[in-house]
Amino acid sequence: MRPSRRSRRTHSVISVRFARECNCNVVKIEQKKTEETENTFLLLAEHMKYFISATTCDLGEYRNELTRYLHKLRIDVEVQDEFQTDYRTIHELLVAKIKSCDAVICLVGEVFGGAPSDQQWDPPQSYTQLEYHIARELGKPVYLFFPKPDCPLQGSGEDSQQQRQWQQDYRATLRQEDHIWYEFSSASELHECVAQAIPDLAELARLSDSERGVWLQFPTPLAKLFAGSIKGGKDELTVLGGETLRFLALLATHDALLHGIFAADSAEEIEQLELLQHFMEDSDWRQLLRLSCPECPQRFVPQFVDWERRQAQCLDRLLELLQEVARRRGRSGDVVQRLRQSILDVYEALEFLERFVFVAVRKIDEADRTVDVQVLCGQRPTKLTLGLAAEAPIPTVKSVYLLRLDQRQAMSLQPAFWYWPTASQNDLWGMLELTLDLDQQRGQSKVAPFSEQSEVELDVVPPSVADKDSAESTLAFDQLPDTWRKSGIWGGTRSDAREDSVASPAFALLDDQSWDILHRTVLPESEADRIVGGRFQIVGQAFHRGRNADVYCAVQETGELPDGSNSQQQTPTQHAVHLLRDDVIKRPVVRTWFASRALRWRQIDHPCVLNLNKHCQPEVDRTRPFLATDQIAGRRTLASDIANGRRLTSDEINRVLRLAAEVCLIAHQQDLRVLSFPLRHFLIDANEKIWLTGFDTLVSADGGDWKKEPTPLDYFRGISKDADSLAPELSRPLLRLPENIDVFALGALLSCLRGLVLQSRHWLPLESWSDPWECLTFHCLAIAPELRLQSIDQFLRLIEEPLGCCSPLGYPLSEVLNDDSRTKMSAVVGKYLVTNSLYHTFCQSRDHPLPVHLRNLHREDHLYSRLAGPWCPVVFVHLDDAEDFARWFSHETGRIWRLPREAEWEHVATGGDEREYPWGDEPPCPGLANYDRHYRGSTVVGAFDRGRSPTGCFDLSGNVWEWCTDRCFDGAPKRVLKGGAYDFSVDTLRASNRDAAVVLARTPYIGFRLISEGSH
Repeated sequence: MRPSRRSRRTHSVISVRFARECNCNVVKIEQKKTEETENTFLLLAEHMKYFISATTCDLGEYRNELTRYLHKLRIDVEVQDEFQTDYRTIHELLVAKIKSCDAVICLVGEVFGGAPSDQQWDPPQSYTQLEYHIARELGKPVYLFFPKPDCPLQGSGEDSQQQRQWQQDYRATLRQEDHIWYEFSSASELHECVAQAIPDLAELARLSDSERGVWLQFPTPLAKLFAGSIKGGKDELTVLGGETLRFLALLATHDALLHGIFAADSAEEIEQLELLQHFMEDSDWRQLLRLSCPECPQRFVPQFVDWERRQAQCLDRLLELLQEVARRRGRSGDVVQRLRQSILDVYEALEFLERFVFVAVRKIDEADRTVDVQVLCGQRPTKLTLGLAAEAPIPTVKSVYLLRLDQRQAMSLQPAFWYWPTASQNDLWGMLELTLDLDQQRGQSKVAPFSEQSEVELDVVPPSVADKDSAESTLAFDQLPDTWRKSGIWGGTRSDAREDSVASPAFALLDDQSWDILHRTVLPESEADRIVGGRFQIVGQAFHRGRNADVYCAVQETGELPDGSNSQQQTPTQHAVHLLRDDVIKRPVVRTWFASRALRWRQIDHPCVLNLNKHCQPEVDRTRPFLATDQIAGRRTLASDIANGRRLTSDEINRVLRLAAEVCLIAHQQDLRVLSFPLRHFLIDANEKIWLTGFDTLVSADGGDWKKEPTPLDYFRGISKDADSLAPELSRPLLRLPENIDVFALGALLSCLRGLVLQSRHWLPLESWSDPWECLTFHCLAIAPELRLQSIDQFLRLIEEPLGCCSPLGYPLSEVLNDDSRTKMSAVVGKYLVTNSLYHTFCQSRDHPLPVHLRNLHREDHLYSRLAGPWCPVVFVHLDDAEDFARWFSHETGRIWRLPREAEWEHVATGGDEREYPWGDEPPCPGLANYDRHYRGSTVVGAFDRGRSPTGCFDLSGNVWEWCTDRCFDGAPKRVLKGGAYDFSVDTLRASNRDAAVVLARTPYIGFRLISEGSH
């Protein structure tokens, strides 16, 4: 017995190889019944559980026989043949049974059979139809078995004519779906068919979490390629690796073109874009991907921002291995294993693709404004009929769209991708070449699928010709986006390409109801138990789906667990219940994270943090772990507000940042770190008060959470949706999290509040230095952790008095009441050293030459990049430069400013007492000052709160030397330097220590601060 042609086409290569390796003939398995075969099936189906669906009147005997057969093979089976009523509906009972199974086997006959009496579908669904649809909604693999016309059946049922028609339509629909399905004429043939499916199902259960995610959730072409090739030899792996590069390069390139990212006067970019007119090798796709992922403004797939650079090593290794396999030809050696691991690493880095959906348009009804689409998600696509948004243009047949479910936005993917259904391929195709004659509005495009080597040529024709030509292999010239069909793409200039680019590539393709349908199809929710923890009754469906847990609205029960639907609720208080999902509940690392999440959440005691209910105990609840908090009325969050176009004021941004920073301070007291603050975790109540909840990445600083993983990021990818927004150093092995790791989280929050793309940075352009929010964002998200703010205290202080916004020209002051006999005056002095940003303002105003490190801001030189932060102290200035700045600053503020004398400097540093250091007599350490290369360069001014002087000034020991006006006593043309610097030893930090430099010395170690006589 052999499956149908559709079954053979979609059946996994893995299952065939598994059967061959096990040396079992699937056709004769029932007759052989050997111990070896039974042990093989036991191995393959270990931990598997199947749900068997069939109508009793005609296929009940086959269902029972199949149940006995699977039990004999020690496979767990769930059969729904009778219902014991309780407070749940039939639908809820079925969901509870099916969601516990790994796959569903449907025996589909011609009898409609019984139907639930409480259903509301039109037309009605039978039990078997309902079971099939529930399986699809829950994302379970479905295997269909149809009896042949000559198959003896138990009975014909008592269906009405209408019911028989419904069943015929249902059977016809299933045969058209992209399922694995079989036909049988006897019980023995049914056994044979199931025997063919078992290896495929068992293999799915044996996949790692990352492999299972690719199989079920990645775009269809990648999922099919991956499933059929990742366990194969070098030939299959070579195709998989090369086609993965093509897929990524096309997607990133199309996104970049639509957003003007390629619009640059770069010979390299123009040369690479011209390669699109010729057949491209793997190395060409790799190069195109590199050019498509720069640091850039908002794009449709924000994860592509700087993604290639962060994954460069992984991608380069893949390309090297593909080339090595090609050179070795027939020899493979260990290169196959290394190639397989390299591909797995690439897919691990592509986890964000699970959040995007490809849909292809199959049919259009312009009158009803509906489209039949193929949802290309997971190994097997799904067909849906969806409604178009009122403002959306009517799409064209075979066009492809990329959808962002969280933002409810779509982006057309033509001409990079094409939907081309053929007899052997019903899938997404990618472009190989595109040549255009711009004058004649003609050209050719070659496209090919990602799972076959065949290709098709499409003729690009003028719109008038396309209207008359009915050939499927034509594409109207005006269907191409402006950025593809204008000359600015090949050989144009930056301004040309931006002018020709689409103003808003993203748009709402579907209406709200269709977005909901699509969301449930792609990300099916596990039906929650109606009562959780014996106390909380779930209301409705999940309103948020996390990485491992779904959030439901619930009300609190007051009595015992109800046994019916008439339970009384004493209080209307709503709660948000976080339920761990069934598909991850058995993973120890997730269970441990969920329990520790509750424990640590309770340690954050803040008046604006929603507290956990005392009745949720996930650390001891082994059946259905949950968390419960009070629910703010409505579902309004900062994420929804900003998505709807709200722009926050500076005061509102400041308020949110302060709340997050205060939570970080509380966490530090418990030796915890908060690594992300997603906007969806900030809830807004009816009084506009902001509440914080969530804490997916609240972890211990000691590294205990990820001790079994190579890096912290490997751990967070499995527990958090926000792994892509965490600090870059988490991709390295860390035994303990640094003190300022959550500063990056605050910077990420600030970027989101301002509607910017989250991206870590090496440097900040000079034109942005006048914006204090830009400077603060940079000093939170800098690639080098030493260039960031060094503490939460420093962050809180700077959002209260941001440099550039506080006192005149952004120079916060400290008042020094001097009764020292050597000075005999009162004065005010700069609380901080003069910064790069303030000095840059002076250079612009007076046309003064910039210091060398600011003239070479963009260079990757370690020294310049480390010293050029806008709020780092200015260096490379000699004494005359500093005095010129003082004269300019005096003119701008109307107050006389100058450099301090040595005695004045020491008084500011010690407050007039005999202390050894500005902070007292405690020996120096990296938490008190910047010295002895601990920070590999200068740090943001004011980084060490514990190291401030009695007069309230910062960085008087360490960071950079400071000019004083005193001459050296030996008569040399030198002036006194005080305070030590980041590259000098601990001995230089004493307040009494001094050094000297010639007046015209410009070094990376010397800066200055100003003093002014008199009080404020």
